[in-house]
Amino acid sequence: MSTPASIPRIVPTRQAGGGAPSSAAYTHEVTSFTPAVVEHLEKAFKRLCNSSHSGNHGLDQGAVSHLLQTIQQENAPDAGKYFPHAVNGLDNFLAYMSSALASAMGPPKKHDLSHPISSYYISSSHNTYLTGNQLYSEASTDSYRNVLLRGCRCLEIDVWDGESRSASSASSSDGEREDSQRLSPARKPGLGKKVSGHFNTIKQRARSRSNSWRGRSSSSPQRANAATPAEMPTPWKMAEDKAEPRVLHGYTLTKEVSFRAVCNAIRETAFVATDLPLIVSLEVHACLEQQEIMIDIMKEAWEGMLVDISKASEEEIERLPSPDELRNKILIKVKWAPPAAGQESNNPNDQVASSGDDENGTDGEKQKKKSSKILQALSQLGVYTRGFTFKQFDQPEASIPTHVFSLSEAKVVDMHESDGHALFSHNRDYLMRAYPSGMRVNSSNLEPLFLWRQGVQMAALNWQKWDKGMMLNEGMFAGQEGWVLKPEGYRGTIKDSDGGKPVPKRTLSLTIELCAGQNLPLPFDEKVAKKFHPYVKCDMLYGSEKFKPGDSTRNNEKLKWVSKTSKGVNPDFCGEVHQFSNVANVVEELSFIRIKVKDDNFGKDTLAAWACIRLDRLKIGYRFVHLLDEKGMESSGVLLVRIIKVFS
Repeated sequence: MSTPASIPRIVPTRQAGGGAPSSAAYTHEVTSFTPAVVEHLEKAFKRLCNSSHSGNHGLDQGAVSHLLQTIQQENAPDAGKYFPHAVNGLDNFLAYMSSALASAMGPPKKHDLSHPISSYYISSSHNTYLTGNQLYSEASTDSYRNVLLRGCRCLEIDVWDGESRSASSASSSDGEREDSQRLSPARKPGLGKKVSGHFNTIKQRARSRSNSWRGRSSSSPQRANAATPAEMPTPWKMAEDKAEPRVLHGYTLTKEVSFRAVCNAIRETAFVATDLPLIVSLEVHACLEQQEIMIDIMKEAWEGMLVDISKASEEEIERLPSPDELRNKILIKVKWAPPAAGQESNNPNDQVASSGDDENGTDGEKQKKKSSKILQALSQLGVYTRGFTFKQFDQPEASIPTHVFSLSEAKVVDMHESDGHALFSHNRDYLMRAYPSGMRVNSSNLEPLFLWRQGVQMAALNWQKWDKGMMLNEGMFAGQEGWVLKPEGYRGTIKDSDGGKPVPKRTLSLTIELCAGQNLPLPFDEKVAKKFHPYVKCDMLYGSEKFKPGDSTRNNEKLKWVSKTSKGVNPDFCGEVHQFSNVANVVEELSFIRIKVKDDNFGKDTLAAWACIRLDRLKIGYRFVHLLDEKGMESSGVLLVRIIKVFS
């Protein structure tokens, strides 16, 4: 038996969240084995030899067929190359197990991109510009570059009126930084009881700093030392001091970034990771003149990337195009303002439509929202993704092929409880975006699996936060370039040949034998391997439309298990066997195994590594689970497991 002497360092490429590092897992090799891993593989080899006519001498071709076809159910045509002899020894088995074929995650199915865009789940980001929490973190163009390179295909830009250079000169005052430090409720205990009060305080402070834009068609939070209305120039008429729209989280102390810089960053990285279409969701709080500037900036920055509006009047669009037809295109999602009858005026004030804003503020907030006015020329850029305010599923706009409803996570839950059938039916044919509650000030995430079960295409997540939501997003989109075809039964019934079929559901029994781990990454707060006490926690998260967020694990303790605690970065888990038995109504494409390696501490156990694998890509047999570290970066850590998956 011979194995390479050392494991080469895997250089982290991209952070997890959009599927890039996990997609690399099924191509990774394990180039050497620790003694504990070798011991378990030797035992497996001996068991396999029992089915061989050559006994303990090795695996004859009959035993090889039993291994690859029955135990491993290996579909790769080149798997047999590792067993070329009439009788194959342990070295051959170890060579096979060290190859990428032994990964627990299989490659994705062939990417069918021919269906309408409403028939896909789309990897989506909420408040993309923020680097941290929702109250006082920085805004950065790097956030857009980051998520695009990680596989995100739906971004969000909150656009507010700009200020002239003279007014913005005091934008980074020490006083503001002191205010942001004083207002740090996300770091205090009892946040849930205090956050509403903090929000009101912040809104009052932000409103008190509004500048001369406040009296126009929409209001914008401004800097404390901004010029008074009498001192302010008319920026869009002064080329030498021209104000441009800004991107920030309104009525908070979050810092801003220019709209032009954001558009340029998107241009640079929009189609680096993939050429599949990118949706840019605009939340417009800017006045009409600033919206004209927005249009100029987008047309300049995204020249050649925007959908041709001349080919898509409302009357002509009867069917949404496919992702394949929209390669290298940016789709702008914006509130729809229908053209006024006989409209001839060039005055932007004559080319507007009022639309309620259903995406602002905290859930349950009683204060009435002012309607925002959208310039018709800006609205026209939303060719296939036109935003309409949701009222009910039988409203006239709900049958327009190009409409998009944006609902808060709480509203989706409400609609699921009151009219779940209408919600599901709508999302078969039409686009919906769901976004986190405004109460998630620490940028925690909604549960995307619940939204996917309702057919929601765009489950917008806070990519700034590492939690269950982002782990599921990584598992869903691994190797899929941000677009995943929905399962049968979830796809459209309009102009879609396989739409309207029933949702396929089966009963699953899943057994996982936990053998050993090697090269496990240490958690961030542990520097000494001998003090590391790892254990494995495994959750099964599966797709059943009847569950609300959290139900699938809270109400059924059989859907998770925890291993015994071991020691060090190369632990031996001694072949523990854990089972999920007779789990009913499983949709493989909407079911996940999430494995976490945690450090057993006296206080809160810290995360060391994790993996999230969609059930239809979980391979059976003797496998290595390739682990990401606690920051979602690739690591050389693996778990040796045996997986038995039986459907009935």
